[in-house]
Amino acid sequence: MEIKDLKIKQITLSESNTRKDLSAGTEDTGIEDLADSIKEKGLLNPIIVRKKDYESYELIAGQRRFLACQKLGWENISAIIRDVNDDTDATIISLVENVHRADMNPIDKARAYQKIYDRYKDYSKVAKETCISISTIKKYLTLLNLDPSIQEKLTTKEGPAGIATLAKIAETFEQEDQEEVLDRIGGFKNQFNSK
Repeated sequence: MEIKDLKIKQITLSESNTRKDLSAGTEDTGIEDLADSIKEKGLLNPIIVRKKDYESYELIAGQRRFLACQKLGWENISAIIRDVNDDTDATIISLVENVHRADMNPIDKARAYQKIYDRYKDYSKVAKETCISISTIKKYLTLLNLDPSIQEKLTTKEGPAGIATLAKIAETFEQEDQEEVLDRIGGFKNQFNSK
């Protein structure tokens, strides 16, 4: 294994890359947002490639980072070069890379946005610093208005639709009424009661 800067034009996308649907999991941040983040903060994690021949490489993991850097017009990108000759091994590396990138708990995310907002007192500044849209930041901050008993039970399982619904409940109803509203909706009842 070796880490070095490679020319982007030397890298092609691999069939072994398991992330096919680039829009999946991008409710909070898409390629454009990722590009803005990389432009602002730099590339924090190198992509993973394997050598194809003397001067070309195949991307195994980090497709979104690669596309974001390409969008920025970068000529070079930091890459981990793995000694992988077997397509199955390449697929395993890609899968492990993607599966183990767990999303943050929504309340942890909300508290992090709140901490940044408390410092700047400006949604635009929070959006610029995090490369997340103002509407997404406000949605997560609204979750902090949920009854603490609901906050404790909140996980990433609710997904973007669930988070949006819970934010609307937090915005619309008093804390003492929120549990009952969730019970009446029924969509979250089984999730919350099974914990």
